[in-house]
Amino acid sequence: MHRGDLQLSRRTVLTTAAASALVAFTAPAAPAAGAASVSSGHPRRVPETVSLPAGFRPEGITSGPGLTFYVGSVADGRIATGSLRTGAVRNLLPGATGRSLRGLFWDRRTGLVWAVGSVGDVGHVWAVNGRSGAVVSDTVVPGAKFLNDLVVTRDRVWVTDSMVDRLTWIRLGPRGRPTGTPARSCACVVPGRPATGSPSTATAYGDCQTVHSCSTTVGWADCGE
Repeated sequence: MHRGDLQLSRRTVLTTAAASALVAFTAPAAPAAGAASVSSGHPRRVPETVSLPAGFRPEGITSGPGLTFYVGSVADGRIATGSLRTGAVRNLLPGATGRSLRGLFWDRRTGLVWAVGSVGDVGHVWAVNGRSGAVVSDTVVPGAKFLNDLVVTRDRVWVTDSMVDRLTWIRLGPRGRPTGTPARSCACVVPGRPATGSPSTATAYGDCQTVHSCSTTVGWADCGE
């Protein structure tokens, strides 16, 4: 073989290899066995709205795992759950006569949906299993007028009352489990500040857990107890 032929052969091989690599790089990969082909159908659209049962009258809403949501009814106290991706909805907690739900909060530690509301004129805080809908705990709040919202912290559930300038708290056990202990209520008294019924503003004022005093049904006590 002549020297010129050898150089031509090498150039041809290199050019062919480069072209093959380029094709391999730019060509779409074949789907794995059993995998769904994205291009074979229309892309799935997230629904613009999620319909709830007629007469549901939704109030509180909280997000759960993934795109799961939970929403409560002020009409009959039921909780519906569904997917924000598919729009599918089902009842988690059935409604009950005289029950009304407002604030909801899903705790990822336990998978419980905490809900505040009332049965008639009596204020309640419920913990509901986010999968089965079973009521894990039901705490009555003495003196409640209009329990409205709540937040779950490391060791307590804090609840607001729109008609009373106070916070109500329920102690939690390890990993956020309900303890069955009675609810306690505290009116935050800060020099130069009005009493507050909001967990966020209470924290800004110094937090009921660490300062000042609270009123309970049995007298005065430290909110940190």
